[in-house]
Amino acid sequence: MTDNRKSGSAPTTRESDLLSFWEILARLIQGRTMILVLMLVLGVAGALMALLPKDKYTVDVTFRPEGNTVGGGRITTLASQFGVDLGGEEGTNPPQFYAELVKSRALRLSVASRMFSDGDNSLASLPDLIGVAGSDPDVRLEKTIHWMERNAITVNANIETRIIKVSVETPSAELSRGLAAAVLEEVDLFNSTKRRTQAVAERMFLGERLEESSRELAATEESLKAFLQANRLYKESPELRFEHDRLERAVQMRQQLHTSLYQAMQQAQISEVRNTPVITVLQDAYVPPYPDRRRFVFKLALGIFTGLLLGMALAMLRSAGGSIEENDRVAYEVVVGFWKGVRRGRA
Repeated sequence: MTDNRKSGSAPTTRESDLLSFWEILARLIQGRTMILVLMLVLGVAGALMALLPKDKYTVDVTFRPEGNTVGGGRITTLASQFGVDLGGEEGTNPPQFYAELVKSRALRLSVASRMFSDGDNSLASLPDLIGVAGSDPDVRLEKTIHWMERNAITVNANIETRIIKVSVETPSAELSRGLAAAVLEEVDLFNSTKRRTQAVAERMFLGERLEESSRELAATEESLKAFLQANRLYKESPELRFEHDRLERAVQMRQQLHTSLYQAMQQAQISEVRNTPVITVLQDAYVPPYPDRRRFVFKLALGIFTGLLLGMALAMLRSAGGSIEENDRVAYEVVVGFWKGVRRGRA
């Protein structure tokens, strides 16, 4: 058998059944028409995906939750001393909590039930603005909630910075701004309602404890008063002096507890009527001045690249009959013939 390495022809033997370099090139050359067609088709598809849809307007709002423990740590500490868990915690809820809150059906239902501006200084319901068909109000609201979940609202929470970002995308700049503002209002409303509910529970608890503390303080003071009336010369007796000191310490402890409960009670009453926001809005809702970028070049390039990969994969899947030696020889001849044709075309 002739030595192909000396004659410059394709190798005739291989130790494995893997495709050789010549076979790979040959199959890509033979499938070049299919590859070009797929690149063209998917490139056009990518371009149409960028051009055909309506303009979209995206509004990003960001906020950071602030301390929302009702009444502060003093109330929680006092309650824990009596074995009562008020359900509050120091600091804030984690960012993931607010991300799930924005995704919750309850919040989106509240947003979907609002009226929004249609851009002509008039108000309309959200189902009407996005074109939800049907006559049943409940069904229309449910479809609107699904639309918000799939197409309109996305949320991301940064654990390190505790910043929550809500993105709203709709075909209308005014509607995007309105939806983003409504989400912020609903989050703040939830926090305010939760805070007031906790404040009411704490005020009731502290009120009961304050009354009980007043009775205990009065009883302890009466005990000290009765002792002093019965033992005017208690300082001359070690036993009486010890009893006096014990009663006096008890009165002081009751007085300190009573003062702390009274201050916590006042704080709870203030928290119950406080209307300050418990989230800091870092970027408020706004009307975007222009639509989102269509990313035409990116989608066109992505379609062409996808067509290239798909065409190459299909070309490689083509079966080739014959022995390994014959496959290599045919592949080599295909590559050489193609290259000669290219050179003649240039000439």
